[in-house]
Amino acid sequence: MSMSDFLPFTTVAIIGAGFSGLGIACQLKKKLNFTDFMIFERASGLGGTWRSNTYPGCGVDVPAVLYSLSFAPNSNFSKLFPDQDEILSYLQRLAVDFNICSSIRYNISCESAKWQEKTGTWLLKLQVSHTGEIIEHHCKVLISAVGRLVVPNSFEIPGRGEFHGQIVHSAQWRSDISVKDKDIIVIGNGCSGSQIVPAIADEAKNVYHFMRPMDRWRFGSIGKSMFQYIPILLKLLRFLVFAYLEMTFQSFSLGQTTQQPRSRVRAKANTYVQRSAPAEYWNLLIPKYALGCKRKILDPGYLESLHRQNVHLTDDRIISLKRCGLVTSSGKDYPADIIIVANGFNSFFYEMSVVGRRGETLVSHWKTFGGIEAYKTTALAGFPNFFLLSGPNSVSGHSSSVFSIESTIDLIVKAVKPVLERHAIEVEVKSEAEQKWVNDVQTALKSRVYADNCATYYVDQKTGWNFTNYPWSFVHLWWSNKFPDMRDWSYRYLD
Repeated sequence: MSMSDFLPFTTVAIIGAGFSGLGIACQLKKKLNFTDFMIFERASGLGGTWRSNTYPGCGVDVPAVLYSLSFAPNSNFSKLFPDQDEILSYLQRLAVDFNICSSIRYNISCESAKWQEKTGTWLLKLQVSHTGEIIEHHCKVLISAVGRLVVPNSFEIPGRGEFHGQIVHSAQWRSDISVKDKDIIVIGNGCSGSQIVPAIADEAKNVYHFMRPMDRWRFGSIGKSMFQYIPILLKLLRFLVFAYLEMTFQSFSLGQTTQQPRSRVRAKANTYVQRSAPAEYWNLLIPKYALGCKRKILDPGYLESLHRQNVHLTDDRIISLKRCGLVTSSGKDYPADIIIVANGFNSFFYEMSVVGRRGETLVSHWKTFGGIEAYKTTALAGFPNFFLLSGPNSVSGHSSSVFSIESTIDLIVKAVKPVLERHAIEVEVKSEAEQKWVNDVQTALKSRVYADNCATYYVDQKTGWNFTNYPWSFVHLWWSNKFPDMRDWSYRYLD
């Protein structure tokens, strides 16, 4: 980035150029005809998690028709669950189609943001990655779109320094890594781990998976042409998939009325495992925890790969690494040339320091409210003109995160419109509205499966505070953001 490309002030600053950042930029242009914004992205290209995650088998586990923005439907996905490169291509086309590219500054991370009471602006401290230079930028409105799948969980284990092979987190995969004829250990059996195993099984000598997939549902050229030239078909399919997923929401509720449907879904899932996987692994694969407690994993290939002679699944606890492999609690040695760590992400690790009115930080704000939270997943009292995307309690266990992002974008655009049109100078959620929202969310979550002794990253295991899940249906999310109660917001106007 040359300094001539850098503007010291924009009305809106957006942090992150993934789905959230690009989505809000597109809607500012589309709905408000507003262009005075800048997107700061710490990577060297756009795409967020879909740029950084390139591990073998990486793809989406939500049907393609729901994994695009409704105002920019994608008729070119080749299969029901597209691979990473297709999602990235969609986002790149989105930026071109909406003429966003010139408003993105790459290789810049936002280190801090501080509210300036006198000027009614945010002061950002930005760091240029290749020089370490700190640059100041001022903005009227600050939108954090950094996403959740950004900071990989650490992997600390005795003997790591002795291991002579490669250790790589799934989110830090490099194209020069070869698994051909090598012993591979995959640690983690969530979505990433279960995608990696079938993707590398053909080439690897052995795959040892410590406790997704190739997709058979493809859209042919005729189907893609129909979606392209008869857009109503794509919209209809999108609605039908959304409606089907909404019907599964009841399986996340506790209580007598949902016990029978939950049992039916669980029985169906167990039957699928027993039909698809080797019997020796059934006990490992069929969960003991409540249905929905952890993220569902769709399987177009993982269970089938367990039938291969070179694929081995185990829950043997890893004790330490050694020169050419690892040792488990049973005393067994596992050889390894490469260890792939698929242990997920710190799902709400907020690196950027944000300071609002009267010196209040996000950390102190959340301490006051009892845990990480935000009004309708996006706003906090005491932080004017500041919004989060993919914020606290925005995740569903049953539907598309892109739908959640887009619904929140609609709310932000409504809330910030008077400021961008210069009818008001500040917008801020009222403290009492935020407190009511927090109470309602945490109360509702007590009747969801996550509260049923659920050892999941969704919940702070020390306090029981759920900072991840949205407790209601996504119809509720859409309705409440499409028709918000604007009395929950406070505006400050020019004197």
